[in-house]
Amino acid sequence: MNKKEKTSGYERRYGAPILFKHRMQFLLLLVPIIAISVSMIWNTTNLQNAINRRTEIYVSDVTQQKARNVDYRLSQILGDLELLRDSIYETGKIADEESMRDFLDSKAITLGFSSLTLVDAKQKSYYDKHASYTDMMQYTGVRESLRGRSGVSVLDQGGVMYSIPVYRGEEIVAALVGIRDKENMQMLIRSNTFSGRGMTCITDREGNIIVEATNSAPFDQLRDVMLNGTSQQVASDRETMTQNMKMGRNGMLFFALNDGSRLILSYNPLNTHGWVLMTIVPADIISHQTDIYIQQTLFIVGSILVLFVLLLLIYVHIFRSHYKQLEQIAYVDSITGGKNNAAFHRKSRELIRKYPPNTFTIVQINVKSFSLINEEYGSDAGNDTLCYIMSVFENSLTEEEVVSRGDADNFSLLLKEGNQESVQRRMDAIVAKLNNFNIGRAEPYRLILRQGAYIVDEPNTDITIMQDRALTAGKTWQDSDEGKCIFYDTVFTKQMQKEHELNDLFEVSLTNGAFRVFLQPKVRMIDGLPGGAEALIRWYYPDRGMIFPSDFIPLFERNGKICRLDLFVFQEVCKTLRRWIDNNMDVVPISINLSRQHFKRPDFLVPFIEIADAYQVPRNLIEMELTESTFFDDKSIEHAKNQIQQIRDAGFSCSLDDFGAGYSSLGLLMEFDIDTIKMDRSFFVDIVKPKTREIVASVIDLARSLGAPVVAEGIETEQQLEFLNNIGADCVMVQGYIFSRPLPIADFEIWLQKF
Repeated sequence: MNKKEKTSGYERRYGAPILFKHRMQFLLLLVPIIAISVSMIWNTTNLQNAINRRTEIYVSDVTQQKARNVDYRLSQILGDLELLRDSIYETGKIADEESMRDFLDSKAITLGFSSLTLVDAKQKSYYDKHASYTDMMQYTGVRESLRGRSGVSVLDQGGVMYSIPVYRGEEIVAALVGIRDKENMQMLIRSNTFSGRGMTCITDREGNIIVEATNSAPFDQLRDVMLNGTSQQVASDRETMTQNMKMGRNGMLFFALNDGSRLILSYNPLNTHGWVLMTIVPADIISHQTDIYIQQTLFIVGSILVLFVLLLLIYVHIFRSHYKQLEQIAYVDSITGGKNNAAFHRKSRELIRKYPPNTFTIVQINVKSFSLINEEYGSDAGNDTLCYIMSVFENSLTEEEVVSRGDADNFSLLLKEGNQESVQRRMDAIVAKLNNFNIGRAEPYRLILRQGAYIVDEPNTDITIMQDRALTAGKTWQDSDEGKCIFYDTVFTKQMQKEHELNDLFEVSLTNGAFRVFLQPKVRMIDGLPGGAEALIRWYYPDRGMIFPSDFIPLFERNGKICRLDLFVFQEVCKTLRRWIDNNMDVVPISINLSRQHFKRPDFLVPFIEIADAYQVPRNLIEMELTESTFFDDKSIEHAKNQIQQIRDAGFSCSLDDFGAGYSSLGLLMEFDIDTIKMDRSFFVDIVKPKTREIVASVIDLARSLGAPVVAEGIETEQQLEFLNNIGADCVMVQGYIFSRPLPIADFEIWLQKF
């Protein structure tokens, strides 16, 4: 098979399904987007219809109320004239024309008339402020009033003249005439309804203007539409409006201006004078804001739909044109140019299935302290190192072996080796070749690889699971394993399953009493009396029995749950001390173990103080035991000093646990203020040896000189006890099975009473 045939076969196998997959993905996205768009348009249309219906109801309600208000104001005008008429002759100055003119002038201002005039039967006017109204008898309303009836006349200038008869006894002697000019009448019918966007005028029932609107342009255009429109809808609206106005019925119609804006005309009959109140408002009086949002929504939905279709077409075009580039992105590591994890899976699957079990081994590799290269020399140098490592791996493999880079500095190897010895030889050769650059260097820098391996004994297993098994083995790699390849077996799986189960049981165990606090006594050598106790945690779970501390303490140390467990123990200790105090029982100090994990937080002591204060326990009854490792976990000496000082400032005492188990014990005594030294049990195993006795005696003398009492831990024999009694009775307490094993709190209380 030539190269072209191989490529075509690959594309038929992988390219077509990938292309079809991407097409289907986009089509699946397109369908809901179209559905959402159609739904939004349908909802928008329904919303617009609902707003139109609401607008009609709103305009109808407001204009009817406005008509009632205008009707009331118009009826009050004649009432004001009648009240004024009754008071004219009470002034006592009917014969004094000048006084009468002054009187009427002041009343005109008070009552809101442009002018007030008395016209007697001889057509004489007592007040003739407006020359255009000198001949009052030309107005029908004045003549009607001189005959005994109220009258209303429409003036040419757009105002309205009101008149009523004036009697002396039963004789009509004059007509009282009040004039409201155009502006006055416009002010009377004007209101703040519709946020100032409405326009109002008054007509008679034939449609003739009585009081025109301030802005008459819309009414003029309406008149033009109604008079000159020839459409069937205009003719129907015109007929309906004419009949409603003649019969005194309310009505409403929609019309459009020349600029395309839509208006609503509402006409409402007035009881006064047989007039009609006409109000024009914009059709969007309610929806002018929502219309903007609706239009924006439609535009956005349409734009998104068009954009998505364009993007889909562009994507398909690009995918067809640059399929090889997509393959490059899918299977090539961007930093090293070698295979990535996806390519490793594909190639490894093809190779492993061709051969029987135990033919291949997957090795997961991590470069130790790789982050130091980035920090010291920069990311470019780190990337160059990754490229170098990849090139060494590639040059060390055969055609039926694979290497890839995963994330960060992690690599995967598929070696055609089926036993541990051959895999180890291959990896030794690769590591040696990797560090060849050190030849001739004055200061060599060795690249150290953490190696975990899984011999493929189950070829049908998923490649990811194979890699996980190799990773599981690699996680147990220690610094002492340098150069070794750690191989996976079922022990790793069982251990991981066990740790997973313990993690799952942790939360419920804290609440259901599965965790229990035990106390192991400490006895003073000087008088043989109890001097304290150490709180220890025990875990009894239903159906599982006792879970040993060696199984769960290291696990919880790694995942951080040990901090919550320590707080649980501390709370139980405070609860116990509080009960002892309240019941007047014997009280001894209790020490608790404090994990190094607490000291990663500067405020680690806060919850301990809060718990102690909540139970009102004297803090000097509680001692915190710290191991040597607490002070040397990437923390400075000064930081450790500060943490110990915080403990002591809070009123707790502080002891150094497992003294002598590490390598810096004497240095710790020099640097830190420790209240108690707890000597590790390893000191007393071979107490019969003279050298051991000398060392123990020297440590106790040193502690005595520092003023720090010593707790001897793990004392089990009379010989050990006698030796301690001889050399340090004045400053030593003993903790061990010779006096008591760790006891449940209730049993410890009984032991304390008997002892």
